[in-house]
Amino acid sequence: MKNKLRFPSQICESLKRISDKVKGGLHLTGQSSDSGWGISVAAFGKHPGWNDHMEDIGLDTDVLAELKRVLYLEGIGRNIDKGTWGKDKDKPAPRDYGHEFLWVRGNDIVAGRLWPSRDGKGRSEYPMIACVHCSGLSLKFAVKTVYPLLEKIERLCVETDSADKVRQAVDTARAKLVQFVESDLSVVGLSIDYHRAIAELTTLFHTGSGQEGLIRVLYHMDRDGVGICQTPGRTVFLQQRSHARVPAPPDLHREAACSWAEFIFGRLGRTATVLVLMPWGESWMDVIIGEFTSTELYCLRASLRAITLDSDVAYDIDARFRDRINHLFQNLPAGRDA
Repeated sequence: MKNKLRFPSQICESLKRISDKVKGGLHLTGQSSDSGWGISVAAFGKHPGWNDHMEDIGLDTDVLAELKRVLYLEGIGRNIDKGTWGKDKDKPAPRDYGHEFLWVRGNDIVAGRLWPSRDGKGRSEYPMIACVHCSGLSLKFAVKTVYPLLEKIERLCVETDSADKVRQAVDTARAKLVQFVESDLSVVGLSIDYHRAIAELTTLFHTGSGQEGLIRVLYHMDRDGVGICQTPGRTVFLQQRSHARVPAPPDLHREAACSWAEFIFGRLGRTATVLVLMPWGESWMDVIIGEFTSTELYCLRASLRAITLDSDVAYDIDARFRDRINHLFQNLPAGRDA
């Protein structure tokens, strides 16, 4: 009789968990189904609360599931399996984990943070990652609101060995972000200001290599075949990939990442994909255009000795390309704004 009495209780508990998950999922998109925006907060990777890779927390959108696959399982995982970040005495020592990142695809933004961590058995080859998927929300919202909250999630996760407290940190962050958007709908909409973006990128290159450095970076991207500097209206090869290491002051990483994303979308349109990796405390960032693989993700832990700044590479740039760049700077095309 006791076993029969427990069975309905288990069913009720299961139904309650499903109900809570459905309610939470509905709440992510605001008060109405046509609100046009959504927020999901996720965490995955290594944490002492789990003896191996932690359970997926909050991976309730296809975008987040894809991010985990390409960034964590295939990108980081394959570099670990291949030993590309191994401590070879003949190669520069790999940089430790410690990054923010911005991944933009169409109307979807994923702002994330990853840091050194370990599982319950002490294994530390993989990091822990917390990220926020913003659908139909502005880049400014990611910079001003999401990243500071991700810092708080990291602190809470580093300070605890409890899996339950990690889940609680993610749930609390999601509720705060949803509440923020519902109270300030001005952050709804992924607006792209191409003119401002290129002006800010030009300002970033005023020091160091100057405008010549920006020309070198754009030349490198264009040489990879992504069509970043082609005349608007011509064929753009979006199936191509390009990685560039660019200078950026560490205190301006987030703003610079947004400027690069806006510039690239302004040139290539909303069908482009951009990933910007921002290593903590470093004076550079890695900008990847296109669908990245483990090859491009090698840069994640590659020091400046292993991969130099493209702005410092003395490319043999022909006069025709320089004229095209000068024309780009002088005649910013309004028609390609995303």
